[in-house]
Amino acid sequence: MPSSKGPLSVVIPARNEQDYLPRLLRSLVSDAANTPLVVEIVVVDDGSTDATSEIAQGVQDSRVRVVETGGVGVSRARNAGAIATTSPVIAFVDADVVLPSGSVSQAFAHMRANSLSVATTRFRDDGLAGIWRHGYGALNVFFEAFERTANPACSGFFMLCSRDAFESVGGFSPDLTYGEDHDLVRRAVALGHRFGICREAHVEVSARRFRGDTPALIAMRPYVVEELERIWRFTVVPACHRLRRKLICR
Repeated sequence: MPSSKGPLSVVIPARNEQDYLPRLLRSLVSDAANTPLVVEIVVVDDGSTDATSEIAQGVQDSRVRVVETGGVGVSRARNAGAIATTSPVIAFVDADVVLPSGSVSQAFAHMRANSLSVATTRFRDDGLAGIWRHGYGALNVFFEAFERTANPACSGFFMLCSRDAFESVGGFSPDLTYGEDHDLVRRAVALGHRFGICREAHVEVSARRFRGDTPALIAMRPYVVEELERIWRFTVVPACHRLRRKLICR
């Protein structure tokens, strides 16, 4: 167990991420703004069969270390990474993300200035998503629309979470393989923790979800289904109830 008590630890769940992990680690360790803020970077190698672990171990930065979990899934991998850290704030970052200079420190400052327990930033594609790049902007707008509701959404691409909030909800739900990030934020808000989005910063997310062997529509299906359900439950249904009350009162 590390003894550092600095302000921020980074947890990166990774399985077979040798193609993406190097650029994330470069963006983290090369950003001078992160040097006094990020005290440890934990790469959770969740049963990789490629060079993911070796790449992380080869980074010439004493803050970077590897935790092996052996294929337990993303939720349990994130939880294991959190347990291996001691900082009061944990940043959960997906391995296919790039953190532009200053993005981490901006998000952290926004979190502290607004007394938030959970925070994220806007996100955008890595420039290779083609027509699907417009989907990122649409999701940003949607997430921001629900930011201050009882049912917010927070993408696991990049999430800051206070240790108090993380421990109060018991971490990520271990049995969830999709939507575990949204689930954690909603449970935290239900317990009275505050959530917010830093609009001054953004992170770049790989467009691999729309390339290669995974057709774009199939990749988008879980997001579309969940967001349509949210629109129905928290926008359409309440609007119908309001309209009904107005008609009855006439």
